[in-house]
Amino acid sequence: MPLKIRTLAILGVAVLLCGIAMADELEEGTKELQFDFSLVDSSAGSNVTISGSLGWVLTTHHQAGPVISFSRDDPDEGATVDGIAFGGFYNYNFSIISDMLVPYVGGRLELYAGDLGDLYDSGVAVYGGLRLMTGNRAALNVRLFHEQKAGSGNIEDLDSTGLTAGISIFF
Repeated sequence: MPLKIRTLAILGVAVLLCGIAMADELEEGTKELQFDFSLVDSSAGSNVTISGSLGWVLTTHHQAGPVISFSRDDPDEGATVDGIAFGGFYNYNFSIISDMLVPYVGGRLELYAGDLGDLYDSGVAVYGGLRLMTGNRAALNVRLFHEQKAGSGNIEDLDSTGLTAGISIFF
């Protein structure tokens, strides 16, 4: 089994096992303002992405909302390109062992604009992560993701796996 798939599988099993016990959960109706940063080195070069999202906790487990991000791709061949992505996300928040940890899995769909939009039409990502609640209204986040960008025209699709870190503010 390739390392990327094995890593995602291990993370998925760990998140599922963490979700078995019950504890306090995110409250329905809560909004989450989240900011993330990722640095990815893929087979085609490197990518830096900064994103922000606004999520609504629809139930204690389900969360969705819009996302906007800025990406800068530095390919191994060719010029550096940057662009903005607009899209949406969905998270499934698991029940937790302690009040401080909230494991989650989710997905994201984005459309690209700018120079990056000339290379890729859209992107889809799946991920698993963990929120470390630093209080009732804030959290530190980390998640492992696998993303595929759909190439535009004769540009090949781009697969990448990486780690994202960020903060959340709940209101």
